[in-house]
Amino acid sequence: MGIFIINVIGAFLLTIFLLGVCFERRRLADLARNLEQASLLPRFLLATLLLLIGGTASNLLGEALPALKLLNIFFFYLLHFFPHEGGHIYFMYFGRTLHVLGGTLMELSLPLLLLLWTTQRRLMISSGLAVFWLGYNLFYTAEYIADAEVMKLPSLGEMTPDMHDWHYLLEKMNLLSYSKVLSVFVLIFSYFFMSMGILFLISREIRLKALFGLRSQ
Repeated sequence: MGIFIINVIGAFLLTIFLLGVCFERRRLADLARNLEQASLLPRFLLATLLLLIGGTASNLLGEALPALKLLNIFFFYLLHFFPHEGGHIYFMYFGRTLHVLGGTLMELSLPLLLLLWTTQRRLMISSGLAVFWLGYNLFYTAEYIADAEVMKLPSLGEMTPDMHDWHYLLEKMNLLSYSKVLSVFVLIFSYFFMSMGILFLISREIRLKALFGLRSQ
């Protein structure tokens, strides 16, 4: 019951977010165009470093400092936690397998949709952020897959084999014993997309500096 309530809250917040995107799409487009003229790389790299430090500290010290583990759940998982939980509700009417897989499908679909929208408008910075977001979500998907057998990841509710998405899915496909191997493949894609996102931003940073250099001459 507790997990279901979390799913409903996630679906509610996700729905508000999606409605906001629909009703404010013109403002979002203006914001994305303004980002194209901004130098975001230093701040983005700083934010990425803080995310990595925070996640690593949570994994290493979470048992000794429960508050840090709780911070990790609510803050560092924010970019994929609520989309993931909401995805379970969105896909719950399409059978048990899609209901379970729906969380991962939703958290990966959002950055892909953002990437499609930004590439159509040739917004390189926003596209880079979308690619990085996809890699970031894949990172935690890899972590979730690797946990399929042991089920030791922090959870806001009681975790059972039926409640663990990837334990259920891999067991159903008789691939549970390969969870570590599969997680490595997903992790490789995660690092690839995060690196590509950073390269997008570096490329745009170089072009901005070259453009400003020409204007100053």
